[in-house]
Amino acid sequence: MKVACPKCKIKLKISDDKVTARGIKIKCPKCKTVFIVRKPGSKRPAAPKQRPAVKPRQRPAAKPRPRPAPKPKPKPKPAPKPRPAPKPDPPEVTMNEEEKKAHSKARRLARVLVSDMVLYNKEAVEEGLRNTTIAKTMGDEIKKSWQLFKQQVGSDIANSTTYFKDALNEIMGKGRKIF
Repeated sequence: MKVACPKCKIKLKISDDKVTARGIKIKCPKCKTVFIVRKPGSKRPAAPKQRPAVKPRQRPAAKPRPRPAPKPKPKPKPAPKPRPAPKPDPPEVTMNEEEKKAHSKARRLARVLVSDMVLYNKEAVEEGLRNTTIAKTMGDEIKKSWQLFKQQVGSDIANSTTYFKDALNEIMGKGRKIF
Protein backbone atom coordinates (compact mmCIF):
# COMPACT_ATOMS: atom_id res chain seq x y z
CA MET A 1 0.00 0.00 0.00
CA LYS A 2 1.24 3.48 -0.87
CA VAL A 3 0.37 6.47 1.30
CA ALA A 4 1.32 10.13 1.23
CA CYS A 5 2.25 12.29 4.22
CA PRO A 6 -0.49 14.91 4.68
CA LYS A 7 2.10 17.58 5.52
CA CYS A 8 5.07 17.16 3.16
CA LYS A 9 3.35 14.91 0.56
CA ILE A 10 6.21 12.37 0.51
CA LYS A 11 5.01 8.96 -0.71
CA LEU A 12 5.60 5.99 1.59
CA LYS A 13 5.21 2.28 0.94
CA ILE A 14 3.62 0.27 3.79
CA SER A 15 3.03 -3.47 3.95
CA ASP A 16 -0.70 -4.31 3.65
CA ASP A 17 -0.57 -6.84 6.46
CA LYS A 18 0.54 -4.16 8.96
CA VAL A 19 -2.49 -1.97 8.31
CA THR A 20 -5.58 -2.84 10.38
CA ALA A 21 -9.22 -1.78 10.11
CA ARG A 22 -8.75 0.49 13.13
CA GLY A 23 -5.66 1.99 11.47
CA ILE A 24 -2.01 2.38 12.42
CA LYS A 25 0.06 5.39 13.32
CA ILE A 26 2.83 6.27 10.89
CA LYS A 27 5.64 8.77 11.49
CA CYS A 28 6.90 10.51 8.38
CA PRO A 29 10.68 10.01 8.11
CA LYS A 30 11.12 13.39 6.45
CA CYS A 31 9.00 15.86 8.44
CA LYS A 32 8.28 13.67 11.51
CA THR A 33 4.50 14.21 11.24
CA VAL A 34 2.46 11.41 12.80
CA PHE A 35 -0.72 10.37 10.95
CA ILE A 36 -3.13 7.41 10.89
CA VAL A 37 -3.42 5.02 7.93
CA ARG A 38 -6.47 2.72 7.61
CA LYS A 39 -7.30 -0.07 5.20
CA PRO A 40 -9.02 1.24 2.09
CA GLY A 41 -12.78 0.92 2.28
CA SER A 42 -12.87 0.69 6.08
CA LYS A 43 -14.91 3.30 7.83
CA ARG A 44 -13.58 5.39 10.61
CA PRO A 45 -14.41 3.89 13.95
CA ALA A 46 -17.46 5.45 15.46
CA ALA A 47 -16.82 8.06 18.04
CA PRO A 48 -17.18 6.66 21.53
CA LYS A 49 -20.64 7.12 22.97
CA GLN A 50 -20.84 10.10 25.17
CA ARG A 51 -22.17 9.70 28.63
CA PRO A 52 -24.90 11.98 29.79
CA ALA A 53 -23.56 15.01 31.52
CA VAL A 54 -23.50 14.67 35.27
CA LYS A 55 -24.20 17.70 37.33
CA PRO A 56 -21.27 18.52 39.53
CA ARG A 57 -21.91 18.15 43.20
CA GLN A 58 -22.04 21.33 45.07
CA ARG A 59 -20.46 21.46 48.43
CA PRO A 60 -21.85 23.70 51.07
CA ALA A 61 -19.91 26.90 51.41
CA ALA A 62 -17.20 26.68 53.99
CA LYS A 63 -17.63 28.67 57.13
CA PRO A 64 -15.33 31.65 57.24
CA ARG A 65 -12.37 31.05 59.46
CA PRO A 66 -11.63 33.51 62.21
CA ARG A 67 -8.58 35.62 61.67
CA PRO A 68 -5.57 34.50 63.64
CA ALA A 69 -4.50 36.72 66.48
CA PRO A 70 -1.72 39.07 65.47
CA LYS A 71 1.70 37.76 66.33
CA PRO A 72 3.50 39.65 69.06
CA LYS A 73 6.46 41.61 67.83
CA PRO A 74 9.72 39.86 68.60
CA LYS A 75 11.85 41.36 71.29
CA PRO A 76 14.93 43.08 69.95
CA LYS A 77 18.05 41.00 70.26
CA PRO A 78 20.69 42.30 72.61
CA ALA A 79 23.64 43.92 70.95
CA PRO A 80 26.50 41.49 70.35
CA LYS A 81 29.32 41.60 72.84
CA PRO A 82 32.29 43.51 71.52
CA ARG A 83 35.05 41.22 70.40
CA PRO A 84 38.65 42.02 71.07
CA ALA A 85 40.42 43.33 68.03
CA PRO A 86 42.27 40.59 66.17
CA LYS A 87 45.97 40.52 66.73
CA PRO A 88 47.80 42.02 63.81
CA ASP A 89 49.85 39.59 61.78
CA PRO A 90 53.54 39.78 62.50
CA PRO A 91 55.30 41.85 59.90
CA GLU A 92 56.62 39.77 57.06
CA VAL A 93 60.33 39.37 57.18
CA THR A 94 61.89 39.96 53.83
CA MET A 95 64.72 37.60 53.12
CA ASN A 96 67.36 37.81 50.48
CA GLU A 97 68.10 34.82 48.24
CA GLU A 98 70.83 33.48 50.53
CA GLU A 99 68.54 33.51 53.57
CA LYS A 100 65.72 31.87 51.58
CA LYS A 101 68.10 29.07 50.57
CA ALA A 102 69.24 28.62 54.18
CA HIS A 103 65.64 28.35 55.41
CA SER A 104 64.72 25.97 52.60
CA LYS A 105 67.73 23.82 53.50
CA ALA A 106 66.70 23.88 57.19
CA ARG A 107 63.14 22.71 56.36
CA ARG A 108 64.45 19.89 54.17
CA LEU A 109 67.05 18.80 56.73
CA ALA A 110 64.47 18.71 59.54
CA ARG A 111 62.21 16.50 57.44
CA VAL A 112 65.08 14.19 56.47
CA LEU A 113 66.29 13.81 60.06
CA VAL A 114 62.80 13.00 61.36
CA SER A 115 62.10 10.64 58.44
CA ASP A 116 65.32 8.77 59.20
CA MET A 117 64.39 8.46 62.89
CA VAL A 118 61.03 6.98 61.92
CA LEU A 119 62.59 4.69 59.31
CA TYR A 120 65.24 3.23 61.62
CA ASN A 121 63.06 3.09 64.76
CA LYS A 122 59.71 2.12 63.27
CA GLU A 123 58.66 -0.24 66.09
CA ALA A 124 59.63 2.20 68.85
CA VAL A 125 57.77 5.04 67.09
CA GLU A 126 54.62 2.92 66.66
CA GLU A 127 54.75 1.81 70.30
CA GLY A 128 55.31 5.39 71.49
CA LEU A 129 52.37 6.65 69.44
CA ARG A 130 50.15 3.83 70.67
CA ASN A 131 51.08 4.41 74.34
CA THR A 132 51.34 8.22 73.98
CA THR A 133 54.92 8.06 75.23
CA ILE A 134 56.61 9.01 71.97
CA ALA A 135 58.57 11.92 73.47
CA LYS A 136 59.96 9.64 76.19
CA THR A 137 60.48 6.62 73.92
CA MET A 138 62.30 8.58 71.22
CA GLY A 139 63.79 11.29 73.48
CA ASP A 140 67.47 10.35 73.00
CA GLU A 141 67.13 10.03 69.21
CA ILE A 142 65.27 13.34 69.00
CA LYS A 143 68.02 15.10 71.04
CA LYS A 144 70.76 13.70 68.78
CA SER A 145 68.89 14.78 65.65
CA TRP A 146 68.24 18.24 67.14
CA GLN A 147 71.95 18.71 67.86
CA LEU A 148 72.82 17.68 64.30
CA PHE A 149 70.11 20.03 62.97
CA LYS A 150 71.52 22.98 64.97
CA GLN A 151 75.05 22.15 63.85
CA GLN A 152 74.07 22.02 60.16
CA VAL A 153 71.74 25.05 59.89
CA GLY A 154 73.11 27.21 62.69
CA SER A 155 71.70 28.02 66.11
CA ASP A 156 70.01 31.23 64.97
CA ILE A 157 67.78 29.49 62.38
CA ALA A 158 67.28 26.40 64.55
CA ASN A 159 66.16 28.43 67.58
CA SER A 160 64.10 31.04 65.70
CA THR A 161 62.02 28.64 63.58
CA THR A 162 59.74 25.67 64.19
CA TYR A 163 60.96 23.61 61.23
CA PHE A 164 62.23 20.72 63.38
CA LYS A 165 59.15 20.68 65.62
CA ASP A 166 56.82 20.86 62.60
CA ALA A 167 58.62 17.91 61.00
CA LEU A 168 58.33 15.91 64.24
CA ASN A 169 54.57 16.53 64.43
CA GLU A 170 53.93 15.96 60.74
CA ILE A 171 56.11 12.91 60.13
CA MET A 172 56.65 11.19 63.47
CA GLY A 173 53.35 12.30 65.04
CA LYS A 174 51.46 11.54 61.79
CA GLY A 175 49.90 15.01 61.65
CA ARG A 176 49.04 15.27 65.36
CA LYS A 177 50.51 18.02 67.52
CA ILE A 178 52.58 16.02 69.97
CA PHE A 179 55.77 18.05 70.26
